Amino acid sequence: MVTRTRLYHDGTLVLEGFPASDVSAHLADPASVLWLDLHRPGPAEFTMLGQEFGIHELALEDAAHRGQRPKLDRYRTHEFLSAYAVTVSPDGAQLAYSEIAVFLTSQAM
Repeated sequence: MVTRTRLYHDGTLVLEGFPASDVSAHLADPASVLWLDLHRPGPAEFTMLGQEFGIHELALEDAAHRGQRPKLDRYRTHEFLSAYAVTVSPDGAQLAYSEIAVFLTSQAM
C-alpha cells in the first residue's frame, strides 16, 4: 500500500513522508494540519483511521466498500466524502474513473 503524508503548520508545509504511526504526535499541536493519503487501504489502515482520527464506524465501512454513491455525510467530529475522479485519455477517446473516499476533520484530510 502506498502512503503519502504531509504536515502543515500555520499554513506552511513543514514535513512530508513521515510514517503514519506519527500522526498522533503531530495532531497534538492545534496549529497543525495533516494530509494522509492511503492508496487501497486494508483493514489495519481503516482501524488506524478510526483510532487516530475518531472516524465513525459507518464512515469507515462505507470507505472500505467500493461502489458508493457520491455523497457527503456529516458526523459530530468529521465529514465523509465519497466521490469519483474522472480522467480523459490523451486522445480524448476514453474516460476513466476512480472512486475516492475522503475523511475531513478540523486538522486532517
